[in-house]
Amino acid sequence: MMTIYVVILTILQLLTSREEKVVTWNILAESTLEIKGKTNVNSFNCLSKEYKGKDQLRETTEEGTNYWDGAIKVPAEGFDCFNKMMTKDFKETIKANEFPLIEMEFVKMKKSESQSNLLSGEGIVTLANVSKRVNLTCELQELENGVKKLVGSRKFLFSDFGIDPPKKFLGTVRVKNEVEVEFSILISTAE
Repeated sequence: MMTIYVVILTILQLLTSREEKVVTWNILAESTLEIKGKTNVNSFNCLSKEYKGKDQLRETTEEGTNYWDGAIKVPAEGFDCFNKMMTKDFKETIKANEFPLIEMEFVKMKKSESQSNLLSGEGIVTLANVSKRVNLTCELQELENGVKKLVGSRKFLFSDFGIDPPKKFLGTVRVKNEVEVEFSILISTAE
């Protein structure tokens, strides 16, 4: 009788015990977020230039499943559109003074079973204090010295975030509603 009790207890422990391994990765200051768009006249790109690298991602392996989560928060005032007037208009459009951070959160991004360098899952992008849940796919690249790079892109509409695309010069220059956000996030293990 005691043997059956010990066997049942052992089986229950095996079923309920989960071995979880978590690796914390620091997001490096060289990481970038770039927003690309078009007007009825030309195209533009605005690059984040003031990210200080204080955020982290976590890689969790549990029961053979590997997933990533965490967030990067980029200063909205730190974007440069390589044209003084366009930079000013862009910052006004995204309400940089009122909402100082643009956030990209990764929620349980899982490694692809067919391609181990691809991650896919859910992301939450917050711009002008409005959050939008999206499906994301990105590539995880191995660099030198234990550094990895997470790269990807996603198209959005300004209107997804309650933002009206700007119009200038009495409406003759209009920014199109669709923009593409490209990210290149460099990470190294936290020690």
